[in-house]
Amino acid sequence: MGVQEGLTPRRPSNGRDPMKTTAFAVSVLAMLIAVAGVAGYVVVAHGSLPFAPAPASAGGMGTLSVSVTDSPPENVTTGNATVGNVTWSHVYVTFTLLQAQEANATNESGWHNISVSNTVDLMSVKTASALLGSAQLPAGQYTQLRIVVEKAWGVTTTGKSYNFTVPSGDLRTDDPFTVQTGQTSSLTLDVNLSHSIVWTAMGYVFTPVIGSIQSS
Repeated sequence: MGVQEGLTPRRPSNGRDPMKTTAFAVSVLAMLIAVAGVAGYVVVAHGSLPFAPAPASAGGMGTLSVSVTDSPPENVTTGNATVGNVTWSHVYVTFTLLQAQEANATNESGWHNISVSNTVDLMSVKTASALLGSAQLPAGQYTQLRIVVEKAWGVTTTGKSYNFTVPSGDLRTDDPFTVQTGQTSSLTLDVNLSHSIVWTAMGYVFTPVIGSIQSS
């Protein structure tokens, strides 16, 4: 009887059964693991919902289309003199770069490229226009266009062809315009050839002069 009493585990002084305490702890741990598993599943499921991607711009996107037109020149100029007996039947200009700059940007920032590689006979767009380039741009205000001319040459009505020197083909406009969300904004540059072609001792020089810009 004394041996049996010695082998019987004693209850702790607090009166709690250690087996029951252990079982309770295991149950609580299992419950926490289950809850964590459910929470983890909810997070994964939430991340896989088909949310739309963030827009490229807070104001959305619009389209900018840029064209060029011209009225035929009546003459070319040489210094302060006017040469009225030279008439051009063709004036070919190769444009290689077109950029638009956002409002409130610095001189070297906020520029958006518009793909262009186009040779236009400005004498053929007297009553029409030729498309230079078109691109999707962030909607908003723009303050400048930058147009780069790579080369230019002309053919007179007598059939003579002349390569023009292009001292600076980097042309910038400062007429502001707006690109609307989901809409196409069109700009038409009117090149004034009578002031763009100048005769010098080195030959004909082509410096593009924009007479006006029409927007729609």
